[in-house]
Amino acid sequence: MYVRCLLIDYIGLSNKKWDKTIKGLTGKDLAAVNKTEEGLFVELV
Repeated sequence: MYVRCLLIDYIGLSNKKWDKTIKGLTGKDLAAVNKTEEGLFVELV
């Protein structure tokens, strides 16, 4: 399932907190970030 990174606004995290959260999730193989021509997507694994 792909979720647009508009989640930042929905969740209300600052950019720094968002980056830390995504790095933690990707580091534990719980999420993957994919950049395409259409935008930036987070895939929950």
